[in-house]
Amino acid sequence: HRPRYPPAPGPRPTFKEELLCPICYEPFREAVTLCCGHNFCKGCVSRSWEHRHHVCPVCKEASSFDDLRVNHTLNNLVEMILKEEGQRQGRTVALCPLHHEEAKLFCLEDKELACFICQSSKQHEGHKMRLVQEAAADFRVEATRLEEQIRREFEKLHEFLRDEEKALLAQLQEETRRKHGLIEGKMKQLAEESRALLNEACQLRVDLKEDDYTFLMVKPPWGAHPRRVPGLAAVQCVEEDAGHHHRR
Repeated sequence: HRPRYPPAPGPRPTFKEELLCPICYEPFREAVTLCCGHNFCKGCVSRSWEHRHHVCPVCKEASSFDDLRVNHTLNNLVEMILKEEGQRQGRTVALCPLHHEEAKLFCLEDKELACFICQSSKQHEGHKMRLVQEAAADFRVEATRLEEQIRREFEKLHEFLRDEEKALLAQLQEETRRKHGLIEGKMKQLAEESRALLNEACQLRVDLKEDDYTFLMVKPPWGAHPRRVPGLAAVQCVEEDAGHHHRR
């Protein structure tokens, strides 16, 4: 809905009133100019001529539909004014809670909005005041600086966490290598002990095949640890076991 402006009572119309149609007293819609120079909404002048003579509604000079000329300059001006007023109406205006005036100042001490009356009041006596736009600009600069500082601190923290992650991974890799080495050492020791036991078992098997006299000469006294006598027979026993296992 377009705003309606009543005509001014005085002889000199205001700038806004110059943008009103003399018929509907509203901002021009599709403004047209008659040959006499008066402007009207195209719809308004067309309706006024439906059952009347085709004359100017203001000066009564004869005219016709052929004389109607679209006034692009006036239409653009009306559109611009209406757009600016719409933006002003859509903008929130903060009011001073004490004096109910538009709060155009900001008290730096109390950190609150104030009006021009507050500036000279006892409540804000000696306080430093700044225009809202200036104070907002200063705070925006400070907020930008603080945001940049937080971003740098965050980057430092992120870098620290990356370094800690690398250090922990390196420590885990070193621990894994150490444990892997221990496991390999144990496996090697077990393999050696297994071979020794296998050789001993083979030697015992060979000894058991000997006759009683030879067995007693080779075998140590009862309860003592058997004497290791590596020889060809033991190696052949290992080979026989390996061949037997392969045939299975």
